[in-house]
Amino acid sequence: MAGRPALSLRGAASGNPLRRRGRLPSHMLMQVYDLAISRREAILKEIGGPSSVMEKARGLWTDYTPRKKEKLAVAGVDSSWNLVPYLGYYVYAVDAVCQTQEGRDAVPPRFDVGAGVLSVVEGRELTTDPRMVLESEGMDLEYKMAKEGSQGSDFVLVDGSLLARFYDRRRRHAIAFYEHARDLMKERNVIFVSKRSESNKLFGAPVGDIHYFNVATSCAGYSSPYLDKGGVTVFYVRLSDRSPCLRVEAPGEVDGRGQRELMDALGSYSVDGYPYPLRVAHESCRISNEDMRRLVDILGLAAETGGREVLGE
Repeated sequence: MAGRPALSLRGAASGNPLRRRGRLPSHMLMQVYDLAISRREAILKEIGGPSSVMEKARGLWTDYTPRKKEKLAVAGVDSSWNLVPYLGYYVYAVDAVCQTQEGRDAVPPRFDVGAGVLSVVEGRELTTDPRMVLESEGMDLEYKMAKEGSQGSDFVLVDGSLLARFYDRRRRHAIAFYEHARDLMKERNVIFVSKRSESNKLFGAPVGDIHYFNVATSCAGYSSPYLDKGGVTVFYVRLSDRSPCLRVEAPGEVDGRGQRELMDALGSYSVDGYPYPLRVAHESCRISNEDMRRLVDILGLAAETGGREVLGE
């Protein structure tokens, strides 16, 4: 360690974040940390954004406290997937649910279990891409959940972005979600809600628009909407004071009155500023690593050699 800058050496001190995992960082990682320290001010400045962006975000924000609506039928849709790698194939599981805040199935859940190489055709080549394949299958199941659930619910909330799926043409190699998204746009009570978003369409700033609304405002309310060329209205909401902002995407054109109605519906069944039906759906469908261990035990594959074992992990 001789010759290392004193600033970096402090990274090895007891109680320092660099030692939280119980081992000293490698020489290469120490250099990465040094670079992060040298660029700290520039990175934080980029994330913070210019004052003009903050002023614009405040100008686009309308304070509004959601009014509780009784007897609304609101369901949340979410999916999950996981896999176990083996030599030459994967064992996988995918599921999706549509549930009310009480944990009742608004639509019977859908799921799939199997084994294979999880490949997709890209151009003229066959590419192994398990993440894309399983995400695509999960979205396919979500579409079916949302489509069916919309018939018996006032609102169906889907975790994620409709536009991200609408414009992600690459996924068409795995499933036809592009067509699914176009179909869901006809269902005016299917609303997509995102906790995170990298879209910077409004401000054109280095990070996503949701960040600037989150920092520039603190009260419950909503941003001015804009209509995407795909026919989807996009706006940001905060369902309770000082809670994180959410990105909302609704099919068709939604004005200020429609935004308030949606906020009333979202806020009527929210906890800590997040729609509770979506939280229930997420917890219900989550497929953990422990779940996968049980699954491979059931299949009698626990003794099979996996890819991670080859790496000595």
